[in-house]
Amino acid sequence: GDYAKAYCLWEPLAGLGHPDAQYHLGWLFANGNGLNVDVGKAVYWWQQAANNGYLDAQFAIGLAYITGEGIKANTDEAFRWFYSAAAGGHEDARDIVKRLVLESGDDYFSKYPDLKKIEWLQQSVKITGDIVNVRAGPGTEHGIVYKAQKGEILTSISQKGDWYEVEFDSEGIKTGWIYAKLVSKL
Repeated sequence: GDYAKAYCLWEPLAGLGHPDAQYHLGWLFANGNGLNVDVGKAVYWWQQAANNGYLDAQFAIGLAYITGEGIKANTDEAFRWFYSAAAGGHEDARDIVKRLVLESGDDYFSKYPDLKKIEWLQQSVKITGDIVNVRAGPGTEHGIVYKAQKGEILTSISQKGDWYEVEFDSEGIKTGWIYAKLVSKL
């Protein structure tokens, strides 16, 4: 491509606040297309576009915070940007948010309580045992709050080790924990 021409077109538009131009200008700096590589300038322009609601830029900023390229690495800031992009429908951001949430246990659920209500973050599971105990916490030391029947489908909203936190309907929606080996993912 003609990167010099692209720069000449995008740079004034980026300065006027066009998020598409800001995002693409960031990539010119990140890749050194027609310019010297300057990851700091790339992050600056992605930040501008991200602040203007540009989903791909929010994702790029999340990646920058994960890798620490052009900006100080910060997993919490990365999650915040991935979550913002994911909420807007960015599929790659949703995949990363799912992975980070599963790896963190309850950490992100305590910081972002609405995560448990997000449909794309949930996973349906099917009960494989005849009658399976749903417990008040992740472990057999917790009391039984519900008995799920074979074939019943529950929504898993988080995971802690070998336990899924699930929603069930017993006189209203409630949550409990079920041992992962007693269900199959759908």
